[in-house]
Amino acid sequence: MTSTIARLGFISISLLTIGLSLWKSSELNHAVYLNMENYVGGSSTLHFTFSMLIGFLAVFTFPRFTHATK
Repeated sequence: MTSTIARLGFISISLLTIGLSLWKSSELNHAVYLNMENYVGGSSTLHFTFSMLIGFLAVFTFPRFTHATK
């Protein structure tokens, strides 16, 4: 059950990230995107948050590919 939740979370965060990237690169309501980006703390904060979420969820989604480093 936990792996299913992790997979759904990973897929939803990935799709949300792709959607936001496409929205940012398009001219469709670009001012709305910029307002939303400024609301959450700016471009760096938004991209850092999604990068961390993708990395965190990837560990739980694909546990057999992870290993501890020494």
